[in-house]
This record gives sequence, C-alpha cells and structure tokens, in this order.
Amino acid sequence: MFGSQVLETAIGLVFFFLSISLFVTALQEFIATFLKLRARTLASGISELLELEKNQHETLNAIVGHPRITPLDGKLSYVSAQAFASTVVHVLNDAPTAQASTFDSVNQRIQNLPDGRLKDVLKMANTRAQGDIAQVEQEVANWFDESMNRLSGRYKRLSGYISLGLGAVLAFGLQLDALRVVGALWVSPAMREQATAAANATAAYGKALPTGMPEQALQLFGFQPLFHSFPTGMAFWGCLVTAFAISLGAPFWFDTLQGLLKMQVRGTGNKPAA
Repeated sequence: MFGSQVLETAIGLVFFFLSISLFVTALQEFIATFLKLRARTLASGISELLELEKNQHETLNAIVGHPRITPLDGKLSYVSAQAFASTVVHVLNDAPTAQASTFDSVNQRIQNLPDGRLKDVLKMANTRAQGDIAQVEQEVANWFDESMNRLSGRYKRLSGYISLGLGAVLAFGLQLDALRVVGALWVSPAMREQATAAANATAAYGKALPTGMPEQALQLFGFQPLFHSFPTGMAFWGCLVTAFAISLGAPFWFDTLQGLLKMQVRGTGNKPAA
C-alpha cells in the first residue's frame, strides 16, 4: 500500500539518522569531557555573574574560592543554587551570633560590595526579607537558578554547534546522502523491511540506547567508511540534509522513531472494540 510505503520509508530514514546521531553523541561527549567544556562554561558563568573581570574585590574572591563553590581539586562541575546562596550569606556574615546580628552583618557587608549584579540582587533581597536572613538566602538562590538556566541554554547551543560540525564531517566524509537513502528505501521493499526490523530492534533498547554507530545501518544503505571523494550535485545537498539532521541529536530521532513505529502498529492492527 502507498501509505505503508511512505511510513516504512520514513522509518528507515529516521533509523538512519538515529544510527549516525548515536555515534556523534558519543563523540561529542568525549570531546566535552576531554576539553572540560561543562566546567569551563560553569566557571565562566559564575565569573560573569559576579562580574569578576571588572570587580576584583576580596568578598567576591572569597565567594568563588569557597570550598562549596570551588572544590579542593579545582574541578568545578556543578554548583547547586542553595550551595551558592548559603556561601554568599556565609561569606557576608562576620557576626554569626543571633538572627538579628547575622542580618545586620550581612546588610553592612552588602553596602561595602562593589556596584554590580550581586549587590543589586542582595539589596533587593534585603529589602524584601525584613530581617529574615533565610529569605535573603532564598532570593539569592532564585537569582542563581535563573542565571544558570540561561547558562544551560548557552551550553546547549555550543553542543549544537559541535554536533553540527561533527555531523558535517561524517556526512560529507562518508557521503551519507539522505536523498540517496530515501530513494533506495522507496524502490526496495526488501530494504524497507530490513530497515523496519532494525528500527524495531533499536527501539527495543528503550532509553538505554547502544552508544555507537550500528554497522548494520551503514551496510544496509551501502555506505563505506572511506573518505575517498567529496560529494557533488544532488549528493552534496543530500549530505547537507544529513549533517543538519544529525545536529538535532539522538534523543530527538529516537523519540521520532518510536512515534513512527507506534503509527505503523496502529495502521496494521485491527480496530479496537468499542
């Protein structure tokens, strides 16, 4: 049937994208770990948050150098909002005797901070808290959370650029032509059947996907892992489509594949009773 042919072709194409994306994802994680991208992005984000480049102040340096922010081994990889907020209050507080003394101490140290984001946030938090130091800490934690969400978006964009670069190298180096894959699947029922079977087997892994490019994907579509020539004509555009598809990531293609397989099951099964 025509509808079945379209669906099976789509399943085969998505399986192809997923197979290559798995390899790219594993390679990207290796690069990120080797270059310590997460730690560097986080350190850069905290530095921007406290505006350390323009404000070299002992209090700010004490916050960054605190063990809860920067461990003894110097491997900064994660800082919770609560840890950051409690560190800020701890560094600002030099009279931890009573609740009122703590608040007054923090308030005094805030006035001595250099002008910047942290001082503005603390002054606003102090005004709202009305003597409650826990409220000040919560306000700082909320600010840190919002800032880290923006930083997470920056890291995702960086990861996307890396995926796109790796995808382009693979697509053009191995001539992974998406248009060729579609054409091969469309005219060959046997290839569609093999691709669908391989897709079902891959989907059976659930979220625990195998990390690596399944050899059956390359063998199925007739690609050889040799950088022997550069694609031209329609092959160039087909490889470009593959590169951009790979940059979407393995989780995206895995979810898409599961959706298509569910559609196929509903399309071939009997209508359920009322």
